[in-house]
Amino acid sequence: MQNIDLSFLEDQAEEASQLGQEWVERYQAYRRLMEGQKTFISDIKNRIASEVESKGRAVTEQKLERLALANPEYVKFTETLCQAEAASLKAKIKFETAKNKFEAKRSWVSLEKARMNLV
Repeated sequence: MQNIDLSFLEDQAEEASQLGQEWVERYQAYRRLMEGQKTFISDIKNRIASEVESKGRAVTEQKLERLALANPEYVKFTETLCQAEAASLKAKIKFETAKNKFEAKRSWVSLEKARMNLV
């Protein structure tokens, strides 16, 4: 009976593990930005409100919201957030692909073992 070299399965499993770790790291970076989004917008609102109030004027919460959302800092933040999400999703796709390749190779090995037993 012939032996099948399974080192390629170990290599594939290691690659999937590394890609999974990369996905977790990128997802964590994305989640940190998501969790900080409300704090970031609140900080911009507070700065705008302080600036307006220092001039003796009042500003409604709705206007503060509009001004904060249009603030270049917030626009840049949302771009960074979108890039982090895209990087996380791309890393997940790579991980899922490597995991699927591992499963396909493992199935192939099982099929080959079954064929050898029939011969």
